[in-house]
Amino acid sequence: MIVDGIMNLRQLRFYTYPLRTILVFDFVMTDGGQSFRIVNHEEMWSFADMIQNAPLVGRFYEGFRFMAGYFFTAAFWLSCAVKTRLPSATQETG
Repeated sequence: MIVDGIMNLRQLRFYTYPLRTILVFDFVMTDGGQSFRIVNHEEMWSFADMIQNAPLVGRFYEGFRFMAGYFFTAAFWLSCAVKTRLPSATQETG
C-alpha cells in the first residue's frame, strides 16, 4: 500500500512546517483475512521540500531556483547563438 500525504514536522520549538511524505507499507493478511501485519515500512521525504519549507533558508532556495532558471536559459540560448553564427571547425577552406 502506498500513502501520499503531508506531515507537519515540528523540528524547531517555534516553527512547524509541512513536508510531503510518501509511505510504503508491505503487509500480510492474517487470521483468515480478518486482520493484517505490517512486515515492511518505508518513508520517503522530498529533500527539496525540506529545504523550501525551512524558515529563512527556504526564501534563499526559492531565489536561487528562480535565478538558476534564467541563468541556464541564457547559457543555452548563448551556446545556440554561437553555434549557428560561427563557421564550422570541420569545414575545409581553400
